[in-house]
Amino acid sequence: VKTVCDATQPRVTTQCFGSLGETVEVLMPTQSSQDDSFRLKKDGVTILSGRSQTNIRYSFNVSTGIFTIKDIDRTDNGTYSMEVHNVTGMGVAFTKCYLNIQAPVSSPLLSRECLSWGQQRVSCSAGGDGLHYSWSLDGLPLNDQRLPSGPSSASDVTLEPGRSGLLTCSVRNIVSNATANITLSVCDGVKTVCDATQPRVTTQCFGSLGETVEVLLPTQSSQDDTFRLKKDHVSILSERYQTNIRYSFNVSTGIFTIKDIDRKDNGEYSMEVHNADGRGVAFTKCYLTIQAPVSSPLLSRECLSWGQQRVSCSAGGDGLHYSWSLDGLPLNDPRLLSGHSSASDVTLEPGRSGLLTCSVRNIVSNATANITLSVCDGLVPFIVRPLTVVLLLLAALGVYWALKKKKTSSPRDIALSSMAVDDDVPYVNVSGATGSARSAPEDEALRAVTTQKDA
Repeated sequence: VKTVCDATQPRVTTQCFGSLGETVEVLMPTQSSQDDSFRLKKDGVTILSGRSQTNIRYSFNVSTGIFTIKDIDRTDNGTYSMEVHNVTGMGVAFTKCYLNIQAPVSSPLLSRECLSWGQQRVSCSAGGDGLHYSWSLDGLPLNDQRLPSGPSSASDVTLEPGRSGLLTCSVRNIVSNATANITLSVCDGVKTVCDATQPRVTTQCFGSLGETVEVLLPTQSSQDDTFRLKKDHVSILSERYQTNIRYSFNVSTGIFTIKDIDRKDNGEYSMEVHNADGRGVAFTKCYLTIQAPVSSPLLSRECLSWGQQRVSCSAGGDGLHYSWSLDGLPLNDPRLLSGHSSASDVTLEPGRSGLLTCSVRNIVSNATANITLSVCDGLVPFIVRPLTVVLLLLAALGVYWALKKKKTSSPRDIALSSMAVDDDVPYVNVSGATGSARSAPEDEALRAVTTQKDA
């Protein structure tokens, strides 16, 4: 890194910067005559002139007026002044600058950590002096509205749940700059981090059943300090012993970790730090509540009368909270006929369609499920269906009675032997009237009856 500074303005102390280990060039006044002489001072002490030079890293080009310092170190910080005198010793030029040496920005290192609620913290670590940070997500500046905590100029940021894409950390100081990228995926929110460093206050912390919790506790201020971590007033961890292999404590970072959490890990935890004399130098407490994380929700839909529809959202986990959205917009109560938008099931007014989303969360995790709604048929089908059944029954009965009537009204053959004979009743052949044909035996029988009557 090569830094150039213009310090030719007379009687003004110019602010100049140099990059540690690199080269700085300061533009100073030039001689107006070959007989002129120059004298360059640092903090009032002559370091370079036509006759002497105190440091081989210094050089001055008389024709261009460029004062150069190579392989800059922090001892080069200070006020530099240039005096130019003519042959009579009268000063013809004078200028000053203050050179501030900074370590250049090293290549940043990014680390990502999933927090509870699906948030994620990203830290940007870089070496150098006077560092300034800025962030962008997919090329757009990461403004504070998208950050639940921390400003967008901090070295670490916490992003709201559901964020993904290419996150860029840009680091700069007055002499250099550098960037680093990390690709974010959506956090599932199963790792919980809790800050319990506030003294004399019982912090409420939460852990996800079967997962990991990290509790930030006070660190030792001296190597001679000792710590003792208790659960419900019983020692569980110190330099000398450990009651559970799932427990660990990082002395340098102050992070107490519990892995594979079960419900027995519920309770009050306290950290005591004592100095070499046995005097307490730090004390803090937290209460850890364990919750089962949210399982993947299951959605079911049911059409009701009048075109309404009921949608139920079923999920496992502790302390569940529900919220609904339709086509990305919050499903507010005015669009619900019954229930409210924080219930596990809702009834929507007629005619609603689109992508319905159920979001379920608790203090340690969250999950969502979608269902595509179509318009329910409404009142008509609910009337038509039973009416159709009734009409079919009526039609069946009509057919039945018609068949029965036809069967009853059709002519039947009657045996002649069963007919009662009345002497006073005359008999007439009606075969011609009916147009029906009789067989020969039938005519013979009729003649026999007639003969008997005559006799």
